[in-house]
Amino acid sequence: MVSGKFSRRKYLSVYISVPAAVWHGESSGPESCPLARLLAELGGSVRRDLRQVRLQVQPAYSAAGLPAWEAYLRAFHGAVAQRLQELARDARGCEQLYVLLDWTANVYGSPDFLGAPDLTLSTEPLPPLLAPSVWARLESDYTSFLETKITSCFDSILQLEQSRWVAAEAPDVLQGLYHTPLSIDIHMLVAEHVKAAGAISAELEATTLRICVRALGLFLPRFEKAFLQSEAVSEPHLGASINACEELRTSLLARFPGTFEELEKPLVAAVCVFQKRLLQGLQYDVQPLFRVLCTKAWLTHDVLQPLMDKVVAFAHHLEHVAPLRAQETLQEAHRYVVREYLAQVLRPRERFRGVDRVTGSQKMGLDAQAIGNTFQGLGSEATWLGQAIPCVADILGETYKDDIGRHLETLIGSYPDIRSHEALRRAWSISLAILLSGPREGRLRPEGWSHVSENTDVSDAAPQGPGGLRAQAPIIMPAFSKTQKLAASGALSDEGEFSAPRP
Repeated sequence: MVSGKFSRRKYLSVYISVPAAVWHGESSGPESCPLARLLAELGGSVRRDLRQVRLQVQPAYSAAGLPAWEAYLRAFHGAVAQRLQELARDARGCEQLYVLLDWTANVYGSPDFLGAPDLTLSTEPLPPLLAPSVWARLESDYTSFLETKITSCFDSILQLEQSRWVAAEAPDVLQGLYHTPLSIDIHMLVAEHVKAAGAISAELEATTLRICVRALGLFLPRFEKAFLQSEAVSEPHLGASINACEELRTSLLARFPGTFEELEKPLVAAVCVFQKRLLQGLQYDVQPLFRVLCTKAWLTHDVLQPLMDKVVAFAHHLEHVAPLRAQETLQEAHRYVVREYLAQVLRPRERFRGVDRVTGSQKMGLDAQAIGNTFQGLGSEATWLGQAIPCVADILGETYKDDIGRHLETLIGSYPDIRSHEALRRAWSISLAILLSGPREGRLRPEGWSHVSENTDVSDAAPQGPGGLRAQAPIIMPAFSKTQKLAASGALSDEGEFSAPRP
């Protein structure tokens, strides 16, 4: 395993970078590619010999009007082409193939190949060093080896990430955000190989980009699975992974427009998975704290504060997450707290009657204000959640059906498109069920409910409300059937899917 930030960068740069300096013959150390050294020597010999021709042979023949320079150029060019054809037959592996392609396109084909401004290969076009069929074969073989190499590079990146998880290294905070080297590693991998391919031809560059897109598309689910199965899953590491995916999504699309669009959905999906896992951690921490709500102790004590302290601690980590994703996650946390609060209210552990019922309604109003102020202070933009608890509190505090109807009208009037908000839509249906389940002597039977008997399952008999949702009866009033209680137990339940906040 490779540990340490410097060794990671050094190891990865050696493994995935394209050693163009070596391939151009600028290095003669023991680690240089033998083929690169051979071509460097060949180029040096051609330059020396042609300089002598230009300085010594050309003057002797120019007086006689003989084109010695052009004749020597074509002869040398033919000899170099023949030698390259021989080398092309024996070239193997990604590096050797690139050496031939790069030397042919960029070294020999360079205007300053001969090393002097007054020395050029020819003013007339020369035949290609490599036949088109040979060039096409070299490019095809190179891309085949390159695909395997890039896949191996992604394997190496995953191994480096796993070594960090095993070492329990906390992510850095760079520019206020949790940071993992993952996105930098992938950017370096893509940029190096695309740049190298672009130096050969536009076609090879496009092919390399497609290879990188496919390899990254296969890497993402592997990384996601390995990370979530590791012991490194924590708020900082989840935040760093969210930031890495967001960086890849925005920067790759900007740097290579028209190529990485197909990876936007997988990257967003990975972000959503990490967001969901982040929220699951919050839910695990606060779920026990909801159980003390709607009890006798809740009426006289501030049992909500420990829950909100957990929320504030959770939001502290979101300060180091990309702003857009942090806002989405915060709004989902806001929605969860409101939904779970209402679920506890509508499935109380203790029955409230008389004064306690009114006190409970008032307590809900205070809790709603505390929840709203806390999330507003944290920056949540889900303002539409603010009236969900107060509306239900007003309804639960009433005893007359006319007043309940008035609160319902206020709810629907304030939110004409209730169907677009799950929590409010469910609150509407639950409130409608409250109308039905009032005291027997004053029970309201709206139009469409005349067929409902005392033993009828309310959830089956209820007419559909906005969005096709049927009313469900909460366990608040006495004389509820077992079926109604079961229906109420599902009220405001989570649908199990993480989604971005609704507009």
